Formats: sequence, C-alpha cells, structure tokens
Amino acid sequence: SWGITGMDCPSCAAKIENAVKGLKGVTQARVTFATERLLIVAENNASIRDDILNTIRKLGFAVKED
Repeated sequence: SWGITGMDCPSCAAKIENAVKGLKGVTQARVTFATERLLIVAENNASIRDDILNTIRKLGFAVKED
C-alpha cells in the first residue's frame, strides 16, 4: 500500500484506482480518498511496483512510500 497526495475529490481517487486496475499483473486496487491510501493486490514482481508508481505520477499525483 502507498499514501497518495494531491487528490482533491473522490473522483481523483477513482481516476487512480481505474488506471492502476488496468495494469497487467494487478488483480485488485482500491483508493480511499478519506485516508489517501492505495491498496493493491498484484503479482509479486519488481516491474509491477514501478508500473504502479509511474502510473500514479503520470496522472499528476504524488506517492508517499511507507
């Protein structure tokens, strides 16, 4: 899971969620606007992590890694 910053409304959360769900290897994605958290279920490989982070950043949001 990651923290996401820069979301202004629930539609921002939905935008991120839909983009991440569309990535190959992601089986589940959920963004909670209120807590600014992205929860992922995905294949365990290094490239999917980079794909997820790059997708979020391309949408204009920042990632807080825990």
